Amino acid sequence: MIKIELTDNKYIAAVRNDLMTDCLSKWGDSEMFLSPLFDKADRLAVAYDGQKPVGFTLAGTITNKNCIALAYLATRVLLEYRSQGVAKRLIKKISGDSVVKEKLLRPGNWSKPIYMVTTTANPVVYNGLSINFRVFPSPERELPVQLEQELVAGFARKYAGGARYDPSQFVFKEYFLGSAEHYVDPKNVPWANNKLNDEYIGSKLNLSAHAGDGLVLVLRSS
Repeated sequence: MIKIELTDNKYIAAVRNDLMTDCLSKWGDSEMFLSPLFDKADRLAVAYDGQKPVGFTLAGTITNKNCIALAYLATRVLLEYRSQGVAKRLIKKISGDSVVKEKLLRPGNWSKPIYMVTTTANPVVYNGLSINFRVFPSPERELPVQLEQELVAGFARKYAGGARYDPSQFVFKEYFLGSAEHYVDPKNVPWANNKLNDEYIGSKLNLSAHAGDGLVLVLRSS
């Protein structure tokens, strides 16, 4: 049975070593890609099968006076555990904990909406998020409101590292180099079989050119 555990900020470094061991073979990411994300994260959820870590989600926060904003930096699940809802449980675990910390324990935040910001080059991930959330950008809406622009700018400053941000496309250039979402061989792109969304993210990121770009997404959670 898979269990999901939250790791307190001060203990992330201790769990990190276990997750980073053989990271390329386990998660598909180079140490050069993952290590800075662990450095910047202040929230970590890990999925365990017994004592074995089979997935994790790294997250942080973006400061904004008008909302509560969570930055999801990476979610990874071992190949043999995918399609079992592990990734969804990891994300919900962090979201639920954040609602308690940011809303229930801080009365001034009670009426503020919750947003999530993340980056992906995976059409399956983009399609899944589009089904479960109001996602920007999307084929139906490409013009951002002010709050969305502020959240992406905050994500870029705090979490994007050296990736160049193209605000006209909401794309981080070469963001995923060395990661599991850098599809060097176009045949490895995991298409979602949703023609509209596949064509949208495929053209936004020019996935056939294996450039390693990432589309930054803003999602309204509540």
